[in-house]
Amino acid sequence: MAISPVQTVTGTAATSATSVAVTITGVAAGNTLVFIGSGNGITSASVTSVTDSAGNTINLMAAKNPVSSSVAQAGYILNASAGSHTITVNWSGSASAGGSMVIREYRQFDFYSFDQHIEHTGSTDNPMTSTASPTTTQAYENVVCWCCRLGSTAPTVGTGFGNFTVVNGPSNNCQSVLEDMTVIAKGTQTGLVNDSAATSYACGVMTFKSKLIQTPSGTGASSSVSVTMDATAAGNFLVIGWTTAVATSESISSVVDSAGNNWTNAYSQTDVTGNASGVYYLPSASNLGGITSVTITFGQAQSGCLAQVREYTSLQNPVTALDKTTHQLSSANPATSGASASTTVNTELVLGVANTLNASANPNWSAGTGYSNFVESLFNFGGPVFIYLGMEEKEVSATGAQTATFVNAGLASTATVVVTFKEVGSSQEGSYLSIIGSGS
Repeated sequence: MAISPVQTVTGTAATSATSVAVTITGVAAGNTLVFIGSGNGITSASVTSVTDSAGNTINLMAAKNPVSSSVAQAGYILNASAGSHTITVNWSGSASAGGSMVIREYRQFDFYSFDQHIEHTGSTDNPMTSTASPTTTQAYENVVCWCCRLGSTAPTVGTGFGNFTVVNGPSNNCQSVLEDMTVIAKGTQTGLVNDSAATSYACGVMTFKSKLIQTPSGTGASSSVSVTMDATAAGNFLVIGWTTAVATSESISSVVDSAGNNWTNAYSQTDVTGNASGVYYLPSASNLGGITSVTITFGQAQSGCLAQVREYTSLQNPVTALDKTTHQLSSANPATSGASASTTVNTELVLGVANTLNASANPNWSAGTGYSNFVESLFNFGGPVFIYLGMEEKEVSATGAQTATFVNAGLASTATVVVTFKEVGSSQEGSYLSIIGSGS
């Protein structure tokens, strides 16, 4: 899955420079900055220091040497201060071949805390690789691959990655690369950058936990639908979106999880085609941890039903988390929920939920502008007819009306709901060690 970075900036250091520095402006408070800086042509190359003009704590990966005269330094800043940041990587001497740097800003929601990493140096490998990281600790994580490559032939994006950026040093033989992707299952992660003219390199991978932890789904064709999931952590916030294909209006008998909690209705509706959909949630205070399933029981048997659960960390929602909702049926592209009333606190989670019927197993729809982490489910409940459920989200930092949109090329009428949940606080995890270990 693709990530939507806030911005990417690049820069170079002239030949004979003793450092490379790049300025990124307009950074939003709380966001995460990730960077890679490289230098080449340095006698016994090493990194002497890395600084941020805004004074934020910089967390560094182990510096790596593709060859003895070059050095690569990757790192990140969590919970960055608002405004301008100039990140400077200083070397042990002048770089006769110059240097280069890439800095990328990500929203705090997607890059909430650091998880795993590994670094590697090699030569004549295609693709260039970080080797495999330790196993990630939650399902939804964002993976950043960085690379320092010596040579003038341009590398290309690795399999599964996107947002590929490469910048050449002034002598075209000191290249810095960043690329990224989202994964939705726990596992080891490997950075890959394709290189048709294999040469000496350093490559690493960093993984970051999102506030969105997991998005399991379930299907059914009876009077209930269940979703199984990894055991939830105590205090996390849970929502479930659902949809059914029915001939008349729908009612919910219960929404109960494996711990015996009754979930709260945020919004339910039936559109003119007979499709019903809605959102239930479990406040953080009710989640004591260890929930492994949730079941929706309907008031009548269904031709088809879908449900998707989302677990979020560190939203710190009170029992009164629910704020604003609205919905509408739309045949337009993009489909839209219409605008809600203005939200009541600055920081809120905005959830979009959409459902429709279609005669194709390839609905070809996606998140609307400003939304991310789009996940779709579909179920064939007879003949060529499929029912679809799509969910997306964004986090806002100012009050205002909210509208969910879904790009739905080729689909029929779509019922779209927007639901907002108040966040009380958004505390960041603590600082990490300055140097976070080493790979091979």
